[in-house]
Amino acid sequence: MNLTGYQYRTTETLSESLLPIGCDAWTAYVGLQLVSETGEILGKFAKWVRDDGGDLRDVTGMDPGLADAIMHEVGDLLYFLAQVGVDAGWEMHVEPLLTSVDLEEVLVFLTQSTSAMHLYLMHEGYSREALKQDWNMALSLTAKIASMMGYTLYEVALMNQNKLASRQIRGKISGSGDRR
Repeated sequence: MNLTGYQYRTTETLSESLLPIGCDAWTAYVGLQLVSETGEILGKFAKWVRDDGGDLRDVTGMDPGLADAIMHEVGDLLYFLAQVGVDAGWEMHVEPLLTSVDLEEVLVFLTQSTSAMHLYLMHEGYSREALKQDWNMALSLTAKIASMMGYTLYEVALMNQNKLASRQIRGKISGSGDRR
């Protein structure tokens, strides 16, 4: 499976209430989730800084369990980025970012990109080209976060796919909580 394969497999776990893809409920949900999942990623880093004295310039000393939890959140964001791509007919691929960008900058840019995508999705007449630009940027930024944490975006996609497959088998796609 590659990222495009992952992208199209994500549609198998959509809630029936959000179908068809592109309906008003889907658009509202996905737009809000882009921002929500970004916030969850930021929250994990913030707690690491607060509780463990973490330094956003050096994540090498981060507890592996926390790094894994952050990657699960990155996977959740990747899921919703995949949904936007499916709806728009765009295949997922990642453009490399400049290597001089640090984690704090990546998190700020990711917040800006997903917030802009939310606005584009919620307002008719949005610029499709602007949405695609922010979508590509958000994909690159999620890949950069994964790389900084020692993961590939492909590994994050597999983690997310496995989590969703397990939830689907157990009838736990809907609901709340990271460990359902």
